[in-house]
Amino acid sequence: MAYDKFYLGSHGPYLVDPEAAINDPDDDFSGVTQHALTTEGGIAVGYLDLLDTNQSNVLSLVWNENDDTDRTLNILIAGGDRSLTLNENLTISDGYNVVLAAAGQANTFTMNESFTIGDGYAGTITFSAESKTLTVEDVSIINQDLSTDSATAQLAALTLTTSLTVNNPATTTNLRLGTFLSALDEDAEYNYITIGKENATGNALVVGYRYDTTAEDKGGFISVYGDAVGTGLFIRKVDMQDFKRLTLPILLM
Repeated sequence: MAYDKFYLGSHGPYLVDPEAAINDPDDDFSGVTQHALTTEGGIAVGYLDLLDTNQSNVLSLVWNENDDTDRTLNILIAGGDRSLTLNENLTISDGYNVVLAAAGQANTFTMNESFTIGDGYAGTITFSAESKTLTVEDVSIINQDLSTDSATAQLAALTLTTSLTVNNPATTTNLRLGTFLSALDEDAEYNYITIGKENATGNALVVGYRYDTTAEDKGGFISVYGDAVGTGLFIRKVDMQDFKRLTLPILLM
C-alpha cells in the first residue's frame, strides 16, 4: 500500500491513503478518497504550485495582475480527459468569444504570418481536394459576379466549357466583344482567336492580326484553321488615295 505525504509548513510528514475513502460521518463527500485537504469551501492562496511527475520542479499558477474586482475562471472538461499543450504564449484579446472546433476529423491550423479576418459576414472556404493552396498575390476582391467589381479582372488564361455571353449596358457606344492584346514587336508575329468545333485542321474559323514593320504585310486575316497565315482573306489598312487610284481604272473600263 502506497501512502502520500503532506506537510503543514515545517510540520509533518502526515500520511494519507489515496485509495481509501475519507472518514466522512456526514456523508458530504461520498466516494471521495483521501487527499491532503478536502473541503467544500474555498481556499485562498497567493499562488498554487503543481509538482511535475517526479516532484523535481513546480508549475506556479499565479493570478498575474492587480485586479479591482473578483473574477471567476470556469474550466469545463466535456466528454472525457483532455490535454492543453502550449509551446508559446496564447492571448485571446478584447472583443468577443472565440470558438475553435475540429469538425469531422482532427485538424491543424497553422499560421506563418499574422492573419486578420475583416469585419463582414460569416462564410466558408472549402477545398474540394486535398493538399490545395490559396495564394493571394495582391489586394483582391473575389466575386463570382465580376460586373459589380470596380477593378478590371486580369487573367493569364481563360478556358470556358460553356458559351460566352457579352452584354454591354451602354447604348451610346459600340458593342465591343473583347480586346486581345499581346506584345507583337517582330515581323510576321501574329495572334488570333478561333471559332468552331475544335482547334484542328478544317474545324475552326481563325480571326487574327499579323504585325509587320512593312505596312503592306501587316493587317487582319480570316482563314480556316490549319491554313498558313495570309492564305485566306487578308485585310490591311489602305490609304484612300491608293484606293481611288485602284478603283478609277476599274470604273472606266
